[in-house]
Amino acid sequence: MSLRGVLAYSGVAAFCGLLLLGMTVGARELGAGTAAGVLTLAAALGLFAFARFAGRRLVWRLDWAKVIAGAVLAGAALAGTMLAMARIGVALTAFVLSTIPVFACLGAQMRGRARLTGLTALGLGLGILGLFLVAAAPIGDPSWRFIAGVLYAVTTAVGVGVSGRWLTSRVEHDRAVEHGVASLLVAAAGLFCLAPFTPPAGSPWWTIPLAGLGAVCGLILLVAMSEVAGSLPRVATATLPGVGTVLAALGGVLVLGEQVSPVEWLGAVLILAGMALLSEPLLSLLPSSGRR
Repeated sequence: MSLRGVLAYSGVAAFCGLLLLGMTVGARELGAGTAAGVLTLAAALGLFAFARFAGRRLVWRLDWAKVIAGAVLAGAALAGTMLAMARIGVALTAFVLSTIPVFACLGAQMRGRARLTGLTALGLGLGILGLFLVAAAPIGDPSWRFIAGVLYAVTTAVGVGVSGRWLTSRVEHDRAVEHGVASLLVAAAGLFCLAPFTPPAGSPWWTIPLAGLGAVCGLILLVAMSEVAGSLPRVATATLPGVGTVLAALGGVLVLGEQVSPVEWLGAVLILAGMALLSEPLLSLLPSSGRR
């Protein structure tokens, strides 16, 4: 891998880990609904600003079926992720969300678009076993809060894995930027409606604009890095989510003081091993620039 590729790989992996850490802090300090709304609104503004900065001419003739499909996917995924992070932390949420390729593969099997091979079956088995260990072996007795957090994370992983590619395929082609911005704005409006039902742990008012500014800067940086990440080999691209998961989990333990049992770490290893065996379904969820 070239120096450019190494820098792109390190930057994207670090961004993934830091983004998950920031989302967890936001979910706790602002409340899951507000934090998800701020992040989604910032994503819409960041995408629009980057498109204008790049000189792209935007045509606002929208297919509202595509807009609503994208809004449902983005809103449901962010709401489930934020609710999970507020309850079980970034480490366990990242572990559970790492099973998205498992459910993507199961979804492809159900639609008859993938052939079941020995490696695929092994990957599915490792992923499901790892998910069971992560969800069933917390430190101390599991509380209702822990159970709810796990259910939010699992529901998000299943929803994104099974339907994510089907929904995004209806948004990403014609006027993708315009439809992306509109979908994110609609999703943000829906997520802000959750704010009264997901109160924060308590934070000063200035954390909201600060979180928005950080999200805008981070998302613009991610879009910029994606241009460089297109030079990464296919195999390296497939390992990025796993590395990001590990970095986020380590950050949760070392920075946020989260506790993860040895059995849950073992479950995470099994999930990541299964994800490595299911690289094709994983790559099908990535932007086309990342495929080789």
